[in-house]
Amino acid sequence: MTLRDRTELEALLRELNSVTGLTDALRAQQHEFSNRLHVLSVLVGMG
Repeated sequence: MTLRDRTELEALLRELNSVTGLTDALRAQQHEFSNRLHVLSVLVGMG
């Protein structure tokens, strides 16, 4: 049997969850920005 301190592991898991949330937010923001640019390019193309 091996005993380990889980404090470091739990801290890393919290950090990973935080980074995952940030990544999801940035992905959504990039999607919204891309949609706006697409609309703008169509409008410019139409004159």
